[in-house]
Amino acid sequence: MARPGGDLEGPFDQYAQHAFKGSVAEVAEAIAAGAKTLGAQIKLLDANGGRVEAQFDKKMRGKILGDRSWVEVQISAASGKTNCELYAFPLNAIGQKLMFGARDGVVDAVIAALWEETELALRGR
Repeated sequence: MARPGGDLEGPFDQYAQHAFKGSVAEVAEAIAAGAKTLGAQIKLLDANGGRVEAQFDKKMRGKILGDRSWVEVQISAASGKTNCELYAFPLNAIGQKLMFGARDGVVDAVIAALWEETELALRGR
């Protein structure tokens, strides 16, 4: 799927890394399951290719965050671990990348919740 806003760098872009135990496909499935648990729409799931893209609503876990978010995760295996490279940014009401006016902490909260839900999904809840 095409990234909202294309490849244009935005002032609110966030990058994060995390390592999990499991195969690339297992981690991709767990990320997708975690995102769904948080109310996200999965836009792309390529478990074998190690790629997940999701769009999060502005409401998560019963709280209104204020902005929607777009999250892309690239998953790879190295040295017995599965590494995730995450790229995320806020969206406006019609799904375009926010270039100004984003609320502080929204994308950070989405990233933290996604890592937490992914861990739970990998453990089988």
